[in-house]
Amino acid sequence: IEMTHRYLAGTLGLLILAIAIVSWRNRQEGDSVVLPSLLVGLVVFQAMLGMWTVTLLLKPVIVVMHLLGGMAVFSLLVWLAMGRMNISIRAGHAKLRKYRGWAILGLVILFCQIALGGWTSSNYAALACTDFPLCQSQWLPPLDFRHGFHLIRELGVTAAGEPLSSEALTAIHWTHRLGALITFVYLLWLGLAVF
Repeated sequence: IEMTHRYLAGTLGLLILAIAIVSWRNRQEGDSVVLPSLLVGLVVFQAMLGMWTVTLLLKPVIVVMHLLGGMAVFSLLVWLAMGRMNISIRAGHAKLRKYRGWAILGLVILFCQIALGGWTSSNYAALACTDFPLCQSQWLPPLDFRHGFHLIRELGVTAAGEPLSSEALTAIHWTHRLGALITFVYLLWLGLAVF
């Protein structure tokens, strides 16, 4: 699976490089080179994060940054495609413009929830709460946020090198659940308001 990931990522990187080269060649015809150039830089940084994911033995902060970088590449590719198809976000009804700030906030909330999901996965905290909607048969189980959300540390241990406690893993999982609830409620409200 790892080699398939590398081949697909390499192919995507070459396609993005080709898009940037075509944009640079057509810049006199009005093509913007900013977004394709940004994508090339982001893909190079993604490749470095991928390398560090392996060489730094799955440090959770590197794994999460790699995930968020992948989401950023996807988002910028969608933005680029929308521009090529002349789909403008500003082309919507005037009534929808008042939701622009709320939509940006929704994207920030979604971004944070994706980061929480990556943090949960990269710390192997998915099984810290096996029941739902309760966690360990409680609404608020014992939680250790200080160790669970210390960013600069090795996988499975605290910054001091001690194994992560069950309470730290529970704090990670519980926060991801809370984030999912906030994301769901906010985006549901925003979707209904726009509809």
